[in-house]
Amino acid sequence: PTQEQFDRVMHTNVLGAMQVLPQVMPGVEAAGGTMVCISSEMSRLSLADADAWLYRVSKAAVNMVVASAQPQWPGATVIAMDPGWVQTEMGGAAAPITVETSVQGMLDTVDQLTLEDRGGLLRYNGERCKG
Repeated sequence: PTQEQFDRVMHTNVLGAMQVLPQVMPGVEAAGGTMVCISSEMSRLSLADADAWLYRVSKAAVNMVVASAQPQWPGATVIAMDPGWVQTEMGGAAAPITVETSVQGMLDTVDQLTLEDRGGLLRYNGERCKG
């Protein structure tokens, strides 16, 4: 990637999360709530591939932001979530998951979080991602 591409993606996906979390987490913690940062299954080291390096790296960094942030707010839950390959402008018409299915799945997954999920990466369908 060019420096401009790198800066744009990393500022949006990583720095954005790092700046938002300290601003909103005190309120989320006071409510005993959950904060979800959007990530991607493509961030997993075990699924490393030669395509979309910059996107993959930025989402892996978001996962680290989430894991590092969780201990700072023990009264709240912070997770990274993969919405799946969704039929959006980015995902394209060939994506197998509708926006409605992804959003409903993410809401259902948040409703079923456990203490073990805190600081982790989950898929929209509730699958816990490792590696």
